[in-house]
Formats: sequence, C-alpha cells, structure tokens
Amino acid sequence: MQMLPKAIIYLGSEEGLKDENAIPQFTKQVGRFLLTLGAEVVFKTLTDAFGKLEGRVAYRKSLVYMAHELFTKRKRHITFEDKKQCVEKFLLPIGPDIRAMKAREREAYCQLVAFWGKYQV
Repeated sequence: MQMLPKAIIYLGSEEGLKDENAIPQFTKQVGRFLLTLGAEVVFKTLTDAFGKLEGRVAYRKSLVYMAHELFTKRKRHITFEDKKQCVEKFLLPIGPDIRAMKAREREAYCQLVAFWGKYQV
C-alpha cells in the first residue's frame, strides 16, 4: 500500500510534472495496484489525494489524466468493474471540487468528459 502514495507524490513533484512520461508510467503503476490492492482502495486513495491538493492545478489534472489513460490507452488492462469503481470512487467524488473551480480552471476536465461521452469510453 505504501508504494501507491509514493507514486502519487512523484507524479506531483516538480520532476514528475516536467516528465512527459510520468502520467503513462503512473497509469501502468495504477494498473498493477489495481491487481494487488483492488480498485476500491486505489481509487479512494486517489480521491483523498485530489482533495488534499487544492490549489495544485497541474497535480490535480495529472490524477484525472491518469483515468483518461486508463480508459483510452490502457483499456485492455482495466476491467469493466475497475472502470466502474474509477467512476464511482474517484471521478464522481471529485466532481464537487471540480464544479467549485473557476470556469477556466475547469475547462480541461470538461473537455475530458466530453471526449469520454463522444467516444463512449
């Protein structure tokens, strides 16, 4: 369990935010954590991290982009049940935080949701 928080911390570090491979690498790690820890633990941990990151815009976005990577580029590696848990335990719970953001800050999240709807992700 302790490796998941370390991976989340790296993702939001100065080095992680500059690393163009950080999100794909983190997504691969999340795939492994899903197998070992289970979807509920993984996505609840991500939700808790998102809630603690108020004001850290890029860090928060990187957590949501991980979900996008899972849904699009790594979809063979996530089960329907894991995807459902991601929505129920991560994306829906962070919705109020996103809704509370200014329109400009919320724009990237809205684009992802529109993409997911358009392509039935």
